[in-house]
Amino acid sequence: MKIDLLTKVFPGKSSAGALGLSTCVLIQTQGRKILFDTGAHGVIKILQKSLQDLKVDPGEIDTIFLSHLHYDHLNNVACFPNAQILCGKREWEYATTQRDEWTPLESILYLQNQRNVRLVEDDEEIFPGMRALWVPGHTPGQMALAIEQEQGILVLAGDSVKNRSELELEFSDQYVDQKASTESIRRIKKMAYKVLPGHDGYLLIREGKVIPQEELSLEIFLPRGCTDGDNGTYHLRCR
Repeated sequence: MKIDLLTKVFPGKSSAGALGLSTCVLIQTQGRKILFDTGAHGVIKILQKSLQDLKVDPGEIDTIFLSHLHYDHLNNVACFPNAQILCGKREWEYATTQRDEWTPLESILYLQNQRNVRLVEDDEEIFPGMRALWVPGHTPGQMALAIEQEQGILVLAGDSVKNRSELELEFSDQYVDQKASTESIRRIKKMAYKVLPGHDGYLLIREGKVIPQEELSLEIFLPRGCTDGDNGTYHLRCR
């Protein structure tokens, strides 16, 4: 099994709005090419470049696992026209019957009318060595993906765990159900040896402690002629 992180992520917020830099992952196993989340429109060029570097054509993606149906995890789904869509049953029911300010109606209508959507349940085996986890709190139907590896269980958490702070503190500041969110974080923390949050890099768990595997950075470029920061460039780092 080969797992590649396709997008550049950063666990920060902006006074101008959400950054929307979420984790998109390509899983290649037993002849399958599975995409975990598809990201927001703003990352499409990064997503395309990452796939190109891996010599994977978007048309080769046969499965998309959507952790939940917020815009920053869903918006590029149309770029992979041959993929079957996997979505949590409770998430689908929530997104298609209630209004959530982060869920784009046009994307939901597209999925309803033009795509093959398979609804999955908690602890359902998606493919050998991969199980869906119902981890509510951020949304009522939030799902994660548990992948068996030699070292233990890797959990692709989506926004059940958005960043290192949430995994360490077992608390999220963005939820529809705070108690459920904390319980979901604890469930993941208990089972996993490594976690990939929805908006952060890989995190190792050792004796209950959270250890980031890498330092994350983000550069913000200003238009030519603007010289604030380092000659028009701001460098942000998360240690």
